[in-house]
Amino acid sequence: MAPAGNRKQRLVAAVRRVGSVLRAIGHVFPILVKRAWALLILGVLLGAGYLALDYLARLVFKPPVVPSEFVLSAEPIKADALRKDHVAGVTDRPERAPLAHYHGVDRWFRPDHRDGCTVAGCHDPLPHTKQPAMRAFTNLHATFIACQTCHTTDSQRPAALAWAPLAGGGASEPPAILRLNQLLQNRRAQITDQPRDVHGEMVALLRQTIAVAGGDPVLEYLLLQIETAEPGSPVWRHAVDQLSAEAPQHARGDYGAKLTPTSQADDGSAERKAMSKLTKAYLATKDAAERKRLEKQLHASIAAKPGGCLVCHGDQPPRVDFAAVGYGKERAAALSRLSLADQIQRIRLGEEFHLPRLLEDKRE
Repeated sequence: MAPAGNRKQRLVAAVRRVGSVLRAIGHVFPILVKRAWALLILGVLLGAGYLALDYLARLVFKPPVVPSEFVLSAEPIKADALRKDHVAGVTDRPERAPLAHYHGVDRWFRPDHRDGCTVAGCHDPLPHTKQPAMRAFTNLHATFIACQTCHTTDSQRPAALAWAPLAGGGASEPPAILRLNQLLQNRRAQITDQPRDVHGEMVALLRQTIAVAGGDPVLEYLLLQIETAEPGSPVWRHAVDQLSAEAPQHARGDYGAKLTPTSQADDGSAERKAMSKLTKAYLATKDAAERKRLEKQLHASIAAKPGGCLVCHGDQPPRVDFAAVGYGKERAAALSRLSLADQIQRIRLGEEFHLPRLLEDKRE
């Protein structure tokens, strides 16, 4: 049996060896932790770099395909779409919000099935395409003015014009939105002093305006406010003030009718019947000489190039008596001397104009 002193010495030596091992581990462990952390960060960076390069490569060489239901749920807006009463994704809400939402239209113009120039297929509903700087203005007019109103050899001032409903029939009174604006502008004193006398008429015109426009959230809200409030009350007056500011924004083609020469406003007029007969004969024949003769007859009273913007918006007297066709007195005065029309006329003629004097520069 080993003496007690030897066992004690061996125990002390063992403790010292364990301590040495622990001290060695304590010295190496922080280094190992730091190196493991560095390797982890390096791995993350390498992985992120690989994913980024892989994404870039796939994006460039194999671009992702946008699901068709997002891209194709709205029909492309082309001039021919104006021949249709309904355009999927435009005149109604699409099933899903397509990318086309960001290039959508806030309203739609009803097709004119009475317009022989476009119904026959000879001209597009938006026929003005040659001058990029002007076609937006002229095509906008084509949505609420009949072709022969401007393209005519008639020099009468003011011209004999009437509103012809797109639904057909004969001449009608001015569109509801114009009559509503007239009421709001020309009868302000009556609205202030005798609100009950104008309440019913205002509500009726507002209802007609909404029906023609195919529904409008803002106008529908104002109708609800006006219709349910006591005429002359603060709520009623506030809603009427809002309507006075909002209504002019809707007098830009939401008419359900076109401004047409009086002689052509009635579907049964002799002039329309004669034009329809010539058009049918032109479309029926294939003989080039006969077509040329009929085309000349069709366009006998039609001017290929009308006088321009100032004929209606600058000359005195203007071709269109805006007050007579239903515009309020303030709007009629503004339309008869329109600064923008003067600038468009300069662009049309290739003349220069100066932007700082855009609204002051007038023709002599």
